[in-house]
Amino acid sequence: MFWSNEAKKVTTDRDRALLCDVADAMVRASQAFRERQRRAQMEGVRLNGYGFRCHSICRALAIVFPECRVVDGKCAGIRMLARTNEDDSDIQSVEFLGVAHSWILTQDDAIIDPYPPGCLVISPMLVVTRGTYVPFGGNLYVPDPSVTRRICDRNLWKESQRLAKMMK
Repeated sequence: MFWSNEAKKVTTDRDRALLCDVADAMVRASQAFRERQRRAQMEGVRLNGYGFRCHSICRALAIVFPECRVVDGKCAGIRMLARTNEDDSDIQSVEFLGVAHSWILTQDDAIIDPYPPGCLVISPMLVVTRGTYVPFGGNLYVPDPSVTRRICDRNLWKESQRLAKMMK
């Protein structure tokens, strides 16, 4: 993987190594899932109940990597609104938004986001929680226990267990 100099200064070797391990686990799960889809298609079977969410992905990763802790909360975003001034200057209005999200926290308090909102990826992000880029990284992640109360149910647990098996 590639690291910017600024990000390397504010992350630990242990966090960067964990990010690589998490990425490997996610690739294994992706390959296992694709193989199940291929077999089901050949047999004419439709797979139901095989969608994964950030919430189940994080819990599966915490099973595989017990040194990590799942955090539920909101991930901040912005929506660009129509220009509000008449002279067409560069001033843009924005609306701040938050979406229910889960991420994992490392032993060194960095964030690993395996499934960032608005992205379709199989590679996790290491989000800095110290230094110059915090406003564009860690500050976008706001813990909120009410999200945990809303999302936790038996289906989430089953989903996480199934995914953890694919990651190992």
